[in-house]
Amino acid sequence: ARSDGKYHFDAETGRCLPFKYTGCGGNANNFDSKSDCYLECALSNCPVNSPPTLRPDGSAYCDREERKCPEGSYCKYGDMYGICCDIKIRGEYQCSRKDLCPFGRERELFQKNIISLSCFDPSNSTILGKSCDHQFCPLGAECHRGTYFAYCCQ
Repeated sequence: ARSDGKYHFDAETGRCLPFKYTGCGGNANNFDSKSDCYLECALSNCPVNSPPTLRPDGSAYCDREERKCPEGSYCKYGDMYGICCDIKIRGEYQCSRKDLCPFGRERELFQKNIISLSCFDPSNSTILGKSCDHQFCPLGAECHRGTYFAYCCQ
């Protein structure tokens, strides 16, 4: 990862994404690490900020025991509660994170010692960003735009 890189919480995707920090301007949505960003900002949002799946009574919250989600949705758990989200959108979102690099190049990965909160996601080690304009790729890596994310290829 780049030494001048920071992370911001992107409400559209519900993820903490890297960007190149130039030291000028900005706002409070600016974190030194991915972990700090998630601890401060990440809520139980559905992928790509899609609306929750509602029950007939209009509620969308779920838990592990009594409050189950409607058919075609799943319970995305947060720290305190879960929210019902569309299974189809989750699939599209997960596939977009696995876009392939062109011409047989490999995706640029985080160093193994960097801690991530998404440890169960095998694609987690890929460096993802919101836009190539954020210049988050390490030197020598090329940025490519996917459906929801930009990613680095070497």
